[in-house]
Amino acid sequence: MINDIALGPQNREVKQYLSRSTRDSVLGDLGKVLAPQIKGRGTLQSTFDKHCIKDSSSHRKYWTEESFFNHVRGSYSTNVISGATIALLWKSFYFYAYHPFPLDLHRDAQIDFDAFIRATLLIVSQCDELLGTRELDWYWRQDTAFFRKASFVRMFRSIAAPDHKSRSQQQVDMTSSLSDAMDVLVMIGPQFMHAMPSEPQLESVARKLFVEGPPVAGGQVVRREDLSALIRLLLRLRLKERIWGTRCHFGNLVEAESGEEYLTEVLVDTLTGDNSGQIVTFQQLTGAIDLIPNLLLRFQQLWAVLFQPSDAIDKTKPQVNEMELNSIGGIVSLFVPPIDDDSAGILRFNQRDTRLTLEATTQVSPDSLDTSMSRLSRGISDDSSAYVVIFTDDASTSNTVIGAFFPIPSKTTHMIFQIQPRFRILRWEKTELSRLNLIKPDAKASLSEFAASEGSLSSNNAPYWIGNPLEQGAGLWVDPNKGTATLINTVGGCYTEMPSVGGTSNTGENWDVTIQQARMHIFTVRGSGDRKG
Repeated sequence: MINDIALGPQNREVKQYLSRSTRDSVLGDLGKVLAPQIKGRGTLQSTFDKHCIKDSSSHRKYWTEESFFNHVRGSYSTNVISGATIALLWKSFYFYAYHPFPLDLHRDAQIDFDAFIRATLLIVSQCDELLGTRELDWYWRQDTAFFRKASFVRMFRSIAAPDHKSRSQQQVDMTSSLSDAMDVLVMIGPQFMHAMPSEPQLESVARKLFVEGPPVAGGQVVRREDLSALIRLLLRLRLKERIWGTRCHFGNLVEAESGEEYLTEVLVDTLTGDNSGQIVTFQQLTGAIDLIPNLLLRFQQLWAVLFQPSDAIDKTKPQVNEMELNSIGGIVSLFVPPIDDDSAGILRFNQRDTRLTLEATTQVSPDSLDTSMSRLSRGISDDSSAYVVIFTDDASTSNTVIGAFFPIPSKTTHMIFQIQPRFRILRWEKTELSRLNLIKPDAKASLSEFAASEGSLSSNNAPYWIGNPLEQGAGLWVDPNKGTATLINTVGGCYTEMPSVGGTSNTGENWDVTIQQARMHIFTVRGSGDRKG
């Protein structure tokens, strides 16, 4: 009773704020709450002014699809981003500009500067991760996984197409829309510690706001061709260490590489299901959260590159020893290393290097035909770095790609994977193992002894195992003498095969994949999500 009396004024203030809320006030307050998170506002103002249209009578400035097209085309040719892909990106940008009340995109759609800033805050400055927090610090639902899933769903909703046939999907999408609105309302209203609005209060206000304005974009699915276009663009993304704003890495988008189309379709098949047709639901695509956990981060980094200062390319040339990241590396960056933690708020992503760039290691010979264990052990010997080892067949074709991820000890878990012709990830689920225990020579000698000695030709060509030290379950069997590398998965081991679309997996099957004339590529992972300083 005493608490009720003491908190009465605060509860009344919260109730009054919610009762007076309109769509416009919610959008305006969201921009104000997130505004301190943006750095380089002058750069964004210049970008907006350069391509905006000015109404002759009202003098109002705004962007249209043509403005956005001119902005992107000013940096990238059709060989990098097609006109259709720019249109897809405009749809996504428009969606975030009016979150949590995204409208159906129409031919004359406009974005004023306030909406422009909201969109850049959410997807360029990565403030989407702050939605649903109190004081930009802690999630009101106390369920980090819930908000992570909501962010993934928003990303897919932003590129979605109308689906007038699926009533059940419309209901699911309306639930997501209501939840998004509630998450915004709870973060922009009065931030009293002991007078937070209840969930029923928030839902009631959110429903009222949806009824009062134009219908929000809803009842949608993602077209396969649009998902392919987005994935294809992410595979062309190259990031640098230098940042602009608070946490945005400079970078570039490169032209298509040979094999990119095939690699894209392999991943899209995994996300949508081989026989899913031309559309896929948001529920199916949420399987990407566990399978490729860095997809949302790369999506946001793409936007940061699209809106980086115009002089960035001249100032961010790659170092001489940096190997250009190819499409295979682009896919690897979607799941290695998994950038995820249980924290919330601005501390979740401040001061972190999240480039996820692969650089050819300089510790060993670049001769990829040398698949010996001695070369591998020397190439991954620095415990302060994470490594990715990739096995391919002939460099001109690379029809089969398998590999392993060696994390920084105690940071995250070891994985082995296949990238093509199928996409599979096997994650170690038992007690953490050192790198020395993950690589087992066929001979009786220990790995440390093997690496320390130069070894004879015969010992250098001895076969070895990467994975479970007991050689059970899953692992990579490499035979330098025969020139083969085989990924093996046996049911009942210590690895879990990550589920693909719809939560399905092949955990009931034994399988193996062998590469003839194998080549071994050793990469150092730069930007593993560690906080700086």
